[in-house]
Amino acid sequence: MGRFEYVASSSTYDYMLEKAAEFYSEGNYSDALVLYLEIMNTGVDDSLYYQTALCYNKLNQRDKAVEYLEKSLALNDRRLSAFVLLAEIYSNSGDNKKAIYNYMRARAIKPDHSASILELAKHFSLMNKEFESVYFYNKFIQFAKDKKSMEYRRIVSDLNNRRTSASRNFSSGLREFTRGNLFASKNEFVRANELYPIDYETNYNLARVCNDSGDFNSALRFFQRALFLNDSDKKIYMYLASVYSKIRDYSRAYCFTKKYLDFVVKENNQAEYLKMIKTLKVFEPYKTSGNVSVDIAENYFSNNRYIEAKLEYECVLILQPELESELKSRVNLLNLIINPEKVLADLYIEKGKSLYNLGKIKEAESFFARVMEITPVNTPEYKLAKSRVGNV
Repeated sequence: MGRFEYVASSSTYDYMLEKAAEFYSEGNYSDALVLYLEIMNTGVDDSLYYQTALCYNKLNQRDKAVEYLEKSLALNDRRLSAFVLLAEIYSNSGDNKKAIYNYMRARAIKPDHSASILELAKHFSLMNKEFESVYFYNKFIQFAKDKKSMEYRRIVSDLNNRRTSASRNFSSGLREFTRGNLFASKNEFVRANELYPIDYETNYNLARVCNDSGDFNSALRFFQRALFLNDSDKKIYMYLASVYSKIRDYSRAYCFTKKYLDFVVKENNQAEYLKMIKTLKVFEPYKTSGNVSVDIAENYFSNNRYIEAKLEYECVLILQPELESELKSRVNLLNLIINPEKVLADLYIEKGKSLYNLGKIKEAESFFARVMEITPVNTPEYKLAKSRVGNV
């Protein structure tokens, strides 16, 4: 399909589009809207829906604006500005859940979109989700364009103070843990986590203490957070399998044992492989006895609990691999929402390699440079991109 499904006279419609744009730029939103709606009588595209939504928004007809934004995104889900406007409309109406979802979708398109990142930090804070809020404030510091603004400096100062205070509690927690004082250790780790909830070591050690003290629900929560912060640490998968086994959730225990087994296979550890195969055989008769389900994953998703949603979907696919084609798009979307930097960096790296092999050096360099812009310097993606930029 071209720009319109049917165009009787391209010059007429080009003129109408230009005139509508002129009306809009002059602040004459009503006349612009009339023209856009008239053009729709002969055909539509995502841009036309989007421009119509802008008019409705300027005329304070928010419901109609949402309707046309969603129509636009149904045809083109790569329009960042449409997701941002949807998020702003939902935010202004007090619907924080939908605002967060749409800011997350905007970031999935442009991971370093600092305005969306800052809004995510603020909205998660309004919902008392400190882990997510601090995570996005930290991301804002990474990607903020204006590093001299009062807001930027205030956030940097707050995060530094939180980190410094949390490190003292963390150190105290470690000392108490080595002494075997689980109660005191847990209190110190909890305090450290409240102050700075996105530190991997704090989440990992707090989860271990909760596990050792029999607080399994808390152990699961903090192991999941540790996994989000570092999904390459294989021992977290085994810990999660162990905790699920203790609460007799053998379905998820089976799933996380399978995830751990993937690491063992890559490492070619024969002894550990045989051990895990025996463990899986123990869980095998009970692997479908739990409540792993798409409904649970969707409930997490609708409540902006994207980490849990992703883990639940992964468990569903381990237990019901026949659902992969049905759930693939949802899982891909979750991967983009949760870690767009890595997903896009992998795509850019592949594109850069392909261009480099074709001798298109400058084009390849631009993709590797983009990887370096959106990924932290300590990541494998950044290091690989930097090495390739050096080569070209």
